[in-house]
Amino acid sequence: MSRLLFLLCAARVLASSCQPVEGASILARDIAGAVPAFSKIAPESEILAAPLAGVQRVVSSGELLRLARRFHVEEEGLPSSACFEQATEPLTNAMLLPALREAFGAKDVNIEIFEFSNTPVPRGNLQFTRGGLEPSGLWHGRMAYGPGRSVNVWVKVRVTQEQTWVEAGELLPAGGIIRADQLVLQTGPWSPLDPVPAESLESVVGRKPLRTLARGVAIRPQLLIEPPQVERGDKVEVEVQSGEAHLQFEAEAESPGHIGDLVFLSNPENGHRFQARVEGKGKVAIRK
Repeated sequence: MSRLLFLLCAARVLASSCQPVEGASILARDIAGAVPAFSKIAPESEILAAPLAGVQRVVSSGELLRLARRFHVEEEGLPSSACFEQATEPLTNAMLLPALREAFGAKDVNIEIFEFSNTPVPRGNLQFTRGGLEPSGLWHGRMAYGPGRSVNVWVKVRVTQEQTWVEAGELLPAGGIIRADQLVLQTGPWSPLDPVPAESLESVVGRKPLRTLARGVAIRPQLLIEPPQVERGDKVEVEVQSGEAHLQFEAEAESPGHIGDLVFLSNPENGHRFQARVEGKGKVAIRK
C-alpha cells in the first residue's frame, strides 16, 4: 500500500470515529464517549474548546495523558488519540418555520418555503431577522451554536398576510381632489415587504395624489397630500381684529395655503393686496 493511500485510509477511519459534540466546549461526557476513563468526571464539566463547525479536533495521546492527570483519572489504556467534531443535521421545514415566524413577532403571516441551504448545520439556535429578508424572497439567517459561533443559512420564501387596501378604480390625475366613487376597497394577501397601503376610503377621499395614479394601483398615504384650506382664486372670509376693533369682509385669495399659513389676498372693492393667516376652510384672519 502506498503512503498516500495509507494516509487517505487513515483519514477516513479518523473521520468515521470522531465523537460528535455540541456547543463551544468538549464536555467530560463527550470525552468519555471516546475514553471511558473520563466517565468518572461530572458529565457537564468543560474539558476543552470544541472545534468549529466543519473542523475536526484531534486530541493526541500526550494531551489525553495531561488531561487524565489533571482530572485524576486512570492513565492506563488511554488511546493514541481522540477525535471530536460538531454534531450536525440537515435543515428541515419544521426547524425553519418557527424561527421565520418569530422574526415577525405577533403578526399573523403566511410563510411558504420553497428551498433552503442543504449543508448540514450544527445543533443550536436558528436566527432570522426582518432585515435579512430580501424583496426577492431570499432570506439570510444563521445558526448560532455557541458564544460568538454561528454558520450562515438561507431560505427562499414567500411571505403574505391578509390586508385591506384602497386602490384606484379609475385614472386619478395628479393634483385632483379624490372622490369616493373613484376608489375601490380590496382585501386579500399582501406582502409585508411592500409599502403599507391606505386601509380605508376615509383616509383617501378629499386628498390629492402627488402623481397620476393608474387604475388598479394600490394607494399609499405617502402618495397623497391634503388640499389647502384656501386655494388661489377662492372667495374667503376675512376677519380683522385689533384690540376692541373687529371687522369682517370678503376677499379673493391670490395664493394657496393650509391652516397656519400666510396667504396673499386682494380686496375686490379697492384692489388693495394684503396678507392674512389661514384659520380654516375659506377663512383667514388678521389679528393684532
